[in-house]
Amino acid sequence: MSTDVKVHEEAFDIVRETSGEVLSGVLTWSSQQPKLGPITVWVHGTLSEATHNFTNELAQRLAKEFGVRSYRYNSRFHATEKEPHHRYRFSGFEDDIDDMRNVVRTLTREGFEVWGLVGHSRGANDALIYASRYHTSGIQGSSSLGTSRSMDSIVQL
Repeated sequence: MSTDVKVHEEAFDIVRETSGEVLSGVLTWSSQQPKLGPITVWVHGTLSEATHNFTNELAQRLAKEFGVRSYRYNSRFHATEKEPHHRYRFSGFEDDIDDMRNVVRTLTREGFEVWGLVGHSRGANDALIYASRYHTSGIQGSSSLGTSRSMDSIVQL
């Protein structure tokens, strides 16, 4: 893609089907393509959030240089939630997988084709678990950017 390619980012919230809780997130895509199309879903790690660390720069560079669309979202009980209600509470893997299922379903209803998962730290474990359970859902691949558990313990989940 050319150097004059611009990257678009837009806040996009997903409401969980069962509880009505909001999973806030960010859509990122290149100006060289329409907003809708194939997209990757990114999952953050424990005590983090959707735009933490390297994820902004990586998502923008992938969009600009390779046309990769992405959706990065905040899991329940992420680092930016206010105290004291969520203090010391972490979602479990089942909560995380349920959140991902809601994200994938919503993006699909909106006209996106979710083809890949990207997870960082604990989010990498979430992405691998989701891909193993829902491998027939159109997900073609999963990228783990540093897992927080060994593969042996993931396989047992």
